[in-house]
Amino acid sequence: MAVTYTLTGTTQSVTATNGSPNVTVASTTGWVVGATVQGTGWAAGTKIQSFVPNTSAVFTNNFTGTTGATSIIVS
Repeated sequence: MAVTYTLTGTTQSVTATNGSPNVTVASTTGWVVGATVQGTGWAAGTKIQSFVPNTSAVFTNNFTGTTGATSIIVS
């Protein structure tokens, strides 16, 4: 039997650059290192590697989407 998980969390806007794991962000409320990140352009299993509160973050995978603002779910 296959098991499917749906992650829930807070939707937030970040600014990402294609080919980079770095993002800029206005709010990191509720973020913790190791939390899972979901969103278009982020590989499955992407996590928060480090962050500077309410400024920027580094994720464990590079962004593959179009450079600019994008929505993510952090859970």
